[in-house]
Amino acid sequence: MNTFERTTRGLRAAGTSFVLGALFALTSGCAMGPAYERPKFAVPETFREQAKRDDVPDLASLPWWGSFGEPALAALVGEALEANLDLAVAVQRVEQARQTARAAYWALYPTLGLGVGAGFAHGNANTPTAVPGGTANGNFTGGASASWEIDVWGRLRRAAEAADHLAQASEDDRRALYLTVAAEVATAYFQLRVLDLQIARGRSAIAIRQRTLDLFAERAKGGVGNDLEQARAEANVRDAEALVVAFEQSATLTENALSLLLGRPSGAIARGAHLTALALPPTVPAGLPSTLLERRPDVRAAERRLMAANAQIGVAEAAFFPRFDLTGFLGFASTDLTRIAAAGASDVLFGAAGTFGYTAPILGGERLQANLAIAKAEHKAATLLWRRAGLTALREVNDALVQVQKTAEAHTARDAQAEALRRAVDKADQRYRGGVSNYLEILTAQEQLLAAELAATQAKGQQFVALVGLYRALGGGYAAPARAASSEAPAQAR
Repeated sequence: MNTFERTTRGLRAAGTSFVLGALFALTSGCAMGPAYERPKFAVPETFREQAKRDDVPDLASLPWWGSFGEPALAALVGEALEANLDLAVAVQRVEQARQTARAAYWALYPTLGLGVGAGFAHGNANTPTAVPGGTANGNFTGGASASWEIDVWGRLRRAAEAADHLAQASEDDRRALYLTVAAEVATAYFQLRVLDLQIARGRSAIAIRQRTLDLFAERAKGGVGNDLEQARAEANVRDAEALVVAFEQSATLTENALSLLLGRPSGAIARGAHLTALALPPTVPAGLPSTLLERRPDVRAAERRLMAANAQIGVAEAAFFPRFDLTGFLGFASTDLTRIAAAGASDVLFGAAGTFGYTAPILGGERLQANLAIAKAEHKAATLLWRRAGLTALREVNDALVQVQKTAEAHTARDAQAEALRRAVDKADQRYRGGVSNYLEILTAQEQLLAAELAATQAKGQQFVALVGLYRALGGGYAAPARAASSEAPAQAR
């Protein structure tokens, strides 16, 4: 039997052992670490400010910013969701996490490689070597190698599982930011419309107070009035002008903030209907608190990180057990480079396949124990963070329900106050012209009316903002995906 035949027979035998070892690993391998179980979480049957109802609409697929009937708002939210820079960064974070999960998945498969080499030796007459003295020898090699860690204890599978959960957590983080950006745009838009209305009412107050000032000036010229009432009336006009200037400044700053959310330089923001022309959409029922944990993307992300931490315990436990590796190499060597390209005609066929490696942890037990303790501590921390995320979600919904209810009540009261003061201003003007009351009565009524109108405007805007907060707290505004893997590869790994 020549060298080539002996090498070929050895390769076949080693290849058989390689396949048998792979089958053994796939059929009898186990995954270390605990199976994931969702921790117990005491969820109330109803929210604090709402009776038990389970007829909540599909908020996960409801673009709530369209329910206000304001095309300008819908356009701004759509622009922000396309161009917001924070969202663009989040998309890249998702891609990074997906590729990390992909790399962890492919660690389950053999690694294949190709290599070439060249060597040159010159013999020395005074030193015994394989190359005769005074002669030169060159050789060239080329071949392929393969290595595979048999995942007997599930270390690689647990690592791929953890990476997959982290990838999905990253996707849920993106969805949470998606809702946050939409809510911030809507909130800023309604605040801008409030400022616009306050500017309009401030200018209206300036006009009314200017007419009063003109009246006082005419009376002073006729000898009926005095300089004191004229000075007080002028101060009243200037006070309203200062308020308008402050509102205009706030409006410009709000436009700048909106521009940043839209991913564009600061500039004017297109408005739609006047705030008084906008109708509040009907308040949606909050549904059941138990469904909130499944719908809120931030809570889902926290649970995904908990699941990843649970898988990392398995990775740490598997490190206590031996690792089994299969490696192989097949190549050709020749003193003639042109013969390497003709593989089968090379001078020497050499290789090793099915080489079995066994690595067991002997020393470093304290380090392995520390790593396991770290993984368990991470799992406990992730559990607490998930609980906190759930409690925060419940609190935010309860807060939003209270705000929706109370802002509506406040707006009703503020509107009634403003209407009463409008009548009071008319009466004070009539009484002053009839000589029944003095100038202080009319000036005081005008001051109170402006304050009441501004407060009523603010209360109306708070109603819209509170409803935006409720939509956001309920986790509505995106198409909720099924709980699937972030990519095909990690799904196959599970």
